[in-house]
Amino acid sequence: MKNKSSPYFSVIIPCYNVAESVYPTFKCLTRQSFKDFEVIFVNDGSIDSTQDLLESFSLSQKIVIIKQHNKGLGAARNVGIKASGGKFIALLDADDIWENNKLKMVHDYLQEHNCEVVCHNEYVVNEKNTIMKKNYYGPYTNYDDLFFKNNCLSPSAVTIKRDVINSVGYFTEDLKLHGVEDYDMWLRMALVNVDIKYMSEFLGSYVIHGNNMSTEYKFFDKIETLHFIHAVNIDLNDNKNALRYKYKLLRINLLKLKKVISLSNFSEIYFIFKDVLFLVFFLNKYLASKTKR
Repeated sequence: MKNKSSPYFSVIIPCYNVAESVYPTFKCLTRQSFKDFEVIFVNDGSIDSTQDLLESFSLSQKIVIIKQHNKGLGAARNVGIKASGGKFIALLDADDIWENNKLKMVHDYLQEHNCEVVCHNEYVVNEKNTIMKKNYYGPYTNYDDLFFKNNCLSPSAVTIKRDVINSVGYFTEDLKLHGVEDYDMWLRMALVNVDIKYMSEFLGSYVIHGNNMSTEYKFFDKIETLHFIHAVNIDLNDNKNALRYKYKLLRINLLKLKKVISLSNFSEIYFIFKDVLFLVFFLNKYLASKTKR
């Protein structure tokens, strides 16, 4: 429970073998113009020098370092949240970077709009900090938009009121959803009409590198599994919904196909083609076969 000495923000940073990427993330915290925050690092079973590096960090703000066996992103975020005391939870991945005024801008927005969740836009940069593109998030705020269109909130760009976590529950720790546990959280929030707001400012950078989980083709299987789980909240007897759902699943499979073609994984290409054809002509049988696995 928050008391008078608790910070406004708790910054939660899960870490797994991030010795080569976490330092710029830490440095962006030292430059924040808004100072009322604490930092919770969760070393999620790293086997490199992550722990030594985290222990070398120093801030005028409170730093907590939690070391645990590898349990995945959801579990790491959860243990960090449970150990924190801030009114708002500011998520930050251990290879992403915030602008110097990030916490100040988010604080002012929260004060003005009295909302429960806020997400800002992000730059997408390479490891040399060169801007590759701009990610414009939102304005999807209801369940149908988030389910059918896209995951339009990025963890490092999201700040959540602690009361929301207490209400909708923590991140899933199901490893079948490892890497999409954030999308699951946004859907659960939208399902109970949590007030999600979007800021147009670019207040952070998502760093693209070889270790990004979303570059793995199996990542698309996890997205599909997430949609199977949440489909119970959609009326698929409605023809429009069924068509939109089919289109969504086709898009996921085609993105996966594009990835495996780039990897020349010919055996996987065959199975994806088979799935796509089955999905196009037999949606219900496709869903039944997938959800039994």
